Amino acid sequence: MRDYKKHLTLLPHKWQNVGFVMLAIVAVCFVPFICLRDQYESQFWYLCLYFAGDITLSISLFLVCFSQEKYEDEYITSARYRALTIVAYTFIVGWAIASMIKGGPTLGRGVISSIGQMVGEEDYYRDLMTMANTPAVLRGIFLIAAYISNLAILQLFYILLLKIIVRTGKGIGFESILLPYSYKKTGWWILIISAILIPAVLYFIGHVLPDNMGNVMERSADRQAFIRLYVTVCRIMAPIPYVGILFICLSKEKQEDEFIQHIRVRILAFFVIYYLVAMFLRKHTDFSIPTLIAMKTQGTGLRGIAFTTYSVMLRIGGLLGRLTWVPLVSVVYALVLKKVLSKNLTESSNEE
Repeated sequence: MRDYKKHLTLLPHKWQNVGFVMLAIVAVCFVPFICLRDQYESQFWYLCLYFAGDITLSISLFLVCFSQEKYEDEYITSARYRALTIVAYTFIVGWAIASMIKGGPTLGRGVISSIGQMVGEEDYYRDLMTMANTPAVLRGIFLIAAYISNLAILQLFYILLLKIIVRTGKGIGFESILLPYSYKKTGWWILIISAILIPAVLYFIGHVLPDNMGNVMERSADRQAFIRLYVTVCRIMAPIPYVGILFICLSKEKQEDEFIQHIRVRILAFFVIYYLVAMFLRKHTDFSIPTLIAMKTQGTGLRGIAFTTYSVMLRIGGLLGRLTWVPLVSVVYALVLKKVLSKNLTESSNEE
C-alpha cells in the first residue's frame, strides 16, 4: 500500500516568504494606482500595469497558500485540511447565493434575447435582469456572496484561517466539520434530479407555455408577468445543484478514519490547485490578453493577425470556462476521490 501519511507535495517554505514580499508590493502600489484610475483607466499602459498587478497578486497568493510552514508535520497537514474544508464550504455557499440572485447560467444573454424576442419584451427583460433594477437587499446579499466566493479573498481567508487554526490548536479532529455520510447519497439524488428537472421546467416555461397562452400574450402587462415568472423560477432553481455538490463533496465516507482523511486532503489540494490555475488562465485568455491585443492593434495594419489571435484567446477562455464550472469540477472531484479510496482500500486488503 502507498504511504498515505506522507506530507503534501508543497513548495519549500522560502517561497512563502517570497509570496508575502510580493503581496506587500501589491498592497503598497494599490492605493496610488486606484487614485489614478479615473484619469488613465482607458489608456493602454494603465491596463498593462493593472493586469501585471493582477498577475502578481495571483502568483503571490498561490505561493503563500501552497508553500510549507517552517515546521511542516502531521498536525500542520490536518490544520490545512480543516482550513481547506471551511474555505470549500464558503466557496460553494457563496456561489449558490450569487447564482440564485443572478439566475445562474439559465439567465445568460442568449436566453434573455430569445425569451424577450419571443414575447416581444426584450428591453423589459434586459432591464429586469440588470443589478440596478434588483432590490437593494438582494444587491447587498449578492455583493456579499460575490466577495466571499472571490478566489483572491478566499485565498487570503485560507492563509489567515490556517494561521489561526495552527496557533489555537484546532487542527486535530478536522473530520468533525464534515456532514454525515447520509448526506452524500441525498446529494447525488439532488444533482441527478436537478439535471433532469431544471432543463425540463425551463423548456416548458420558455417554449411550451408561451405557445399555448394565445391571446393572453397580446397584452404587455401579461407578457411582463410571464417574464417575471420565468426570472423567479430561474432564481429558485439555480442554487439547487450547488446544494447537491455541497452534500456530495463535504460529507464523510461510510467508514471515516485517518486513512481516508489523509487521502482526501491530498485529492482536495490537487483540485484546488487545478481550479486556481485554470481560473487564472481563463481570466487572462478571456479578458486581459484579448483586451490588450484589441487596444494595441486598433488602427494598424495588424488587424487581421490580431483578430485571429483575439478569437483564439476567446475560444480558449470559453473552453476553460466550461472546465471550471463549479458543479462539473465538484462531481469530478467526488468521482476521483471515490476511485482513489477504492483503489487504496483494495491494495490495503491485499497486503493484509
